[in-house]
Parts: sequence; structure tokens; C-alpha cells
Amino acid sequence: MEMSVFLKKFDKVVKYNKYYKACCPAHNDNTPSLQVWEDKKGYIHFKCYAKCNKNAIYKKLNLTKGDLVTEKARTAFLENKKYIIENSKANNTKINSNQN
Repeated sequence: MEMSVFLKKFDKVVKYNKYYKACCPAHNDNTPSLQVWEDKKGYIHFKCYAKCNKNAIYKKLNLTKGDLVTEKARTAFLENKKYIIENSKANNTKINSNQN
């Protein structure tokens, strides 16, 4: 899910430098207390400064932690996985050829 889609789930969204603030859906919030940000790897995070439990927020939004992965993070994960597989195959070939 991209940040723009995630932010549509909240009221009173305000953009700051590197994060957003919004009303928390897990409590009766009139002044935005939920901070939302995307890390450098593309994962979306949030924290309620009224101390709402993250699981309660996920439940109210009908989401899981796995839903907060942007395309950037998904692509990086798949590229890393491909790199690991290709290198492990190359290393196996080198090990097997050295055994002869």
C-alpha cells in the first residue's frame, strides 16, 4: 500500500517535514495524535502519542502490518532475494567444481 492510499484512511491529515499527523482511529481523537511516516526502505510506520495500542489501530483500519509495505520496499525485497539466490547458485557451482 502506498502512503497516499494509507493516509486516506484518516481524518485531519497534516504534512510536516518527514512525517504526517492525523486523528487516531482507535480513540476519540479531535487533535491529531497519530504520527505516520515512511522509512528509507519504504515501510510505513505509525505511532499514537495518546498511547493507543498498535493492534487496536490495525483492527480499526482492518489492516495488518504486511499491508504497510510500499512498492519501493516490495521491489527492494525481491531484488535482494534474487541477488541472494543467484549468489548462492554461483557459490554452489564454485564449491562443486573445486571438489573434482
